[in-house]
Amino acid sequence: MRIKVSVPKKYFPVDWSSVNGTLHRGVPREPGTARVEAILEGVAGLNGKHYNLPEKVSTQEDMIIYPPMTIQPSQVVVPWDPQSRSR
Repeated sequence: MRIKVSVPKKYFPVDWSSVNGTLHRGVPREPGTARVEAILEGVAGLNGKHYNLPEKVSTQEDMIIYPPMTIQPSQVVVPWDPQSRSR
């Protein structure tokens, strides 16, 4: 697959994307709702050759970015017994 994805840089600047466009990485800048748009541009055959679609398939979705969370107290100690087994 080859997918073209658009994400508003104001909210979520993408700092890395996979070659085919199915995976993106970034750090959100501010809370809000960002409209993400994706277009399926083509597919790859078993021979590795890329085939463009005659008509593009597209979709859009809202990505909600929440403000950072803070946990109080900032350090939590949880008892752990390495000898016990979870069931």
